[in-house]
Amino acid sequence: MKKNFIIYIILALFVLLIGFFVYKYKNLDVFSLPNASISPVASLTSTVSPSFSSPVSGSTQLNAEPPLEWDKFLIKDKTLSEDYVLRIKKDFDGRVVVLQKNKTLFNDWVALGNDKKQVGDYYGARDIYIFAGQIRPLNSLSFGNLGDLYMNFLKDYPSAEIAFKRAVVNVGNENSSYIRNLIDLYNFWGKKDLEKQTILEAISKFPKEPPFLVLMSRWYLQAGDKTNAIVYMQKALDLDPQNQAIQRELENLKK
Repeated sequence: MKKNFIIYIILALFVLLIGFFVYKYKNLDVFSLPNASISPVASLTSTVSPSFSSPVSGSTQLNAEPPLEWDKFLIKDKTLSEDYVLRIKKDFDGRVVVLQKNKTLFNDWVALGNDKKQVGDYYGARDIYIFAGQIRPLNSLSFGNLGDLYMNFLKDYPSAEIAFKRAVVNVGNENSSYIRNLIDLYNFWGKKDLEKQTILEAISKFPKEPPFLVLMSRWYLQAGDKTNAIVYMQKALDLDPQNQAIQRELENLKK
């Protein structure tokens, strides 16, 4: 009897121990861990609708932790001149000192990411830009820089798309450069339908900017639709009648 009683007690304690670990696992927030790695996509915190219609909701994450090795100056591009590297390092070291005292200074984080990018530490720059987006979720600059990094340096087009979309939504109608970046991305990526959709969105958002009408004209020309190519190039010229480059393109289309 006594032996069976001891066995029951041991089993009960074992069950309680398993229950405790299950509870802890289910309630564990991996992004709160000091050494948690940053997911390049998940850390953008949300997926942006392709309609670009409204700002992304979100608040500053004051408890966000900087990425590992954020304060390490890692020279990955060995072709850079010594003078160039020393100039970048001077700026980098100065910003590290400032950020060690106050980790909420957004502009310094973006500049730090730029410094890492300029010496070829692309993944280090990526993590810095992502962190900057965490502490200022409604900014456009860090997401635009992140998109450029993914598109032109890391060649990760899906992640570039997410970053550029976030920049487009956050900036609203104040700046057309990010939606132009997204158009260029779809062109490089070969996503012709998304390229067209985004050009039309740009024309709707920025109706007085001829470059988007020129892009739409060229898109139609590549698609073999010369009629619509002429229509959009003419619209571009109507907005900027003195633009000789547009005049020449229109004349060539009409030949």
